[in-house]
Amino acid sequence: MNRKVIFIILSQMVLIVSVAAVELPEDFSVRFHEPVDLWINGEINSEALFDEMNRLDSILNEDADSWENLYWRSRTAMMRGQIYFDREDSEASIAEIEKSQRLAKASITIHDNSDSWRIMAEGSSLIMIQKDFAYIIMNFSKSQDEAKKSLELDPGNARASLVIAQFLCNAPWIAGGDMKKGIKILEDNSRRTDLIAEDKFHILLILSEVLQKDKQIEKSIIACTAALEIFPGNQKAQKFLSELKESK
Repeated sequence: MNRKVIFIILSQMVLIVSVAAVELPEDFSVRFHEPVDLWINGEINSEALFDEMNRLDSILNEDADSWENLYWRSRTAMMRGQIYFDREDSEASIAEIEKSQRLAKASITIHDNSDSWRIMAEGSSLIMIQKDFAYIIMNFSKSQDEAKKSLELDPGNARASLVIAQFLCNAPWIAGGDMKKGIKILEDNSRRTDLIAEDKFHILLILSEVLQKDKQIEKSIIACTAALEIFPGNQKAQKFLSELKESK
């Protein structure tokens, strides 16, 4: 059975199962990641993913505000923010990301969990990308503090490590940047065997981009090729790998 058929079946199941059947975090993890993976691999478009996030959100809104409920609502909002970001609609993107952060913060007040802090950190980083330089200067430490708190609670949170690594690789040395240290964090995480497909892909693709920036083209090609082994249909990675090979 191909992935598109599986996605359609899952979408239909969401409409008919009871709320009690989808309350479990592990069940929502499957329902969340299935369409996200399809989107990353170019098998569904952003409109389909947006609809799926709204569908999950409507189910979550029927239940009480447990920390897990708030956490998954924060993730669906963050995903919508990412979609708007890709569409270059900054106003809508920032609104969804800020909503995601509010939900993640509410989740933390009930249960201080690593991944809600990671969502806060990613949200801060994504907002900064869409703001001016003055905003970045005033707020860049916030994202780092949130990522560090995430790692205090769970040293194995790869996405929190990714936030730290991106800062180290992109910030000037006077602001705490350290390309060598950032690359090491990315390389260490890229060798892990316990990561879900989405996280492994993002780590490898960011590693490839950083290695290209550091003029390590051969290693960059290897990392990008590994990313495409996970999601061979990802157009961004395909384009980047083609550019890397042409630059040799």
